[in-house]
Amino acid sequence: MRVLVAALSLLFFSGAASADVTIQSTRKAGRMAHLRILYTNTTGVTFSSVKILCALPGASGQREQGILYLSNHLGGGLGPGYTAEGVLQVPLKEGAKPEDIACEDTGQPVRLP
Repeated sequence: MRVLVAALSLLFFSGAASADVTIQSTRKAGRMAHLRILYTNTTGVTFSSVKILCALPGASGQREQGILYLSNHLGGGLGPGYTAEGVLQVPLKEGAKPEDIACEDTGQPVRLP
C-alpha cells in the first residue's frame, strides 16, 4: 500500500507534468546557437517555477546545455494557459546544427499549505 501511495504521489505532485515548449527561431553565431523559445502551460497544473533545458542529443553536463527559468510568484504561479518567451544559448559541437537541439521542461507545481 505504501508503494502505491508513493507512486501516486510522484505522479500527481512531482514536476513530471510537461507543457508545450516550441523553438520559434534559431541562429548560429560562432560555436553557439541562439534559440528563441515559446513556453505554453497546456497542463491543468499551476507551477511555481519551470526549468526549460535545451541541448544537443547526447549532451552531458551543464556546460553543454542552455537553461531558461520561468517564474511568476507575484502573479500566483504559471497557471494553465500561461505563455512566455525567452532566449537562450546552447554550445554547438563540431558539425552540429541549431536544428539538432531539443528542449524539455520540468515544472514545480504550486504546493498550497
